[in-house]
Amino acid sequence: RPERGGVAPPPTPTQPALVRDGRFFRLATGERWAGIESSEFRLYERFLRGEDVQPVLMERRDLGFNLLRVWLLNTSVGTILPWKFPRFYARLPEFVGLCAAYSLRVEFTVFTQTASLLPDRPAQEAHWRQTLDVLAPLSCLVEKVNEDDQHDNHTLLEEPWLPEPRVC
Repeated sequence: RPERGGVAPPPTPTQPALVRDGRFFRLATGERWAGIESSEFRLYERFLRGEDVQPVLMERRDLGFNLLRVWLLNTSVGTILPWKFPRFYARLPEFVGLCAAYSLRVEFTVFTQTASLLPDRPAQEAHWRQTLDVLAPLSCLVEKVNEDDQHDNHTLLEEPWLPEPRVC
């Protein structure tokens, strides 16, 4: 697995893990949890480019948000392409940890503009698996695709080997 050796251990959690409870989420402590989400599609891209995203995190937390929606493949809103950043997957834990330091969780959307940007199945499988491998031990949410019914977003990954949607 590319970059696997370079993945830092997950940061010490500053918030309880999320667990599924039927169609809902709870904290590992048993308390109910409701996501109050802000769309920050480009935030991981900005982080990878070296921008200080802490003012954004502080502002979102102070406004009452507890969840950020972040895209991992897109050129319509910024440019986030895994092959453009040498440590793309390896830095995901660092980003999740930084967000957690501001009491924010992350919902990563793995695929957008899939047909245009990652049209072949092996590349889609590799991006999906690498993303899940790195995020599995972290406290975050993973969404496979944004608006899967839109042609350009649709993936070729409909096989039963795909892991069930889960809380990471």
